[in-house]
Amino acid sequence: FIAISHYVLYGWYFKVPFAWLSAAELSTLPLNARWFLAVANKKASRAYLAASAAFAAFFILTRVIGYGLGIAHLWANHALWREAEYGLYFVVGGVHAGFALNLMWAKKVVANVAKAIGGGKSHAD
Repeated sequence: FIAISHYVLYGWYFKVPFAWLSAAELSTLPLNARWFLAVANKKASRAYLAASAAFAAFFILTRVIGYGLGIAHLWANHALWREAEYGLYFVVGGVHAGFALNLMWAKKVVANVAKAIGGGKSHAD
């Protein structure tokens, strides 16, 4: 992500994708809070439940929905970057690979939300 973000800032055509790629990192904040609560042995606390819910919501909103809309916007504006240097095509490939990874993680996030709501076993494992 760091290499992609630095490369896209070089050209003017990737300012919007940089914004939505950065917004996807919002889910990291509640994920970190969740981790700190877990290592503090506070998984049964309301704070852990709130951090988990916030992480799931931010993850789905930013890394699945927002990222997907961003990729659609990227291709809708293909004419802006069609003639770019080859390096940018590696960036586009990396962005798509990141989205695929987020979709794989989303399966586990959704399964864990379903587990928390239903009180049952997760089907993501």
